[in-house]
Amino acid sequence: MAKQPVKMTKNTMKVSDISLTHIQIRDALPALKWLQNQPVGARAGLIVARQGRALADHARDAEEVRVSLLRKYAVKDDNGEPIEIPKLDENGNPIANRTDYKLENQEALNEEWTEVMLQAIEVSVPLIPLESLDKPDVVLTPVHMMALEPLLSE
Repeated sequence: MAKQPVKMTKNTMKVSDISLTHIQIRDALPALKWLQNQPVGARAGLIVARQGRALADHARDAEEVRVSLLRKYAVKDDNGEPIEIPKLDENGNPIANRTDYKLENQEALNEEWTEVMLQAIEVSVPLIPLESLDKPDVVLTPVHMMALEPLLSE
């Protein structure tokens, strides 16, 4: 994950082009969401918000691919439509807007999905200065740090 040249945005915030896999994006989003609720300074807060928006867009794209792969490998009914299986809560009640599909080939689906998740994409985001997170009120765990590492600058 090589860091690329730094660009300047119209409001002089440094933006870096970084290469992230969809796995890294998936792992970073909960850490960013947690960090959005921590008492960081205004500049760090703005950077975290911009990173969150940028990564959420890429996560939505990956989710669309996941759904299309599920539909591709789903068992089809007589009309060629995937057979949906409603997801159930712990009491056996259907969860609104949540479905699974009966699959023909789980192994092929997993193989394609793994390829998607390992793909690296270029993301242009400002990096969070590490010192801006070094505050008594912000206690980052090693798990947070591992997820956020590609989005930090020293």
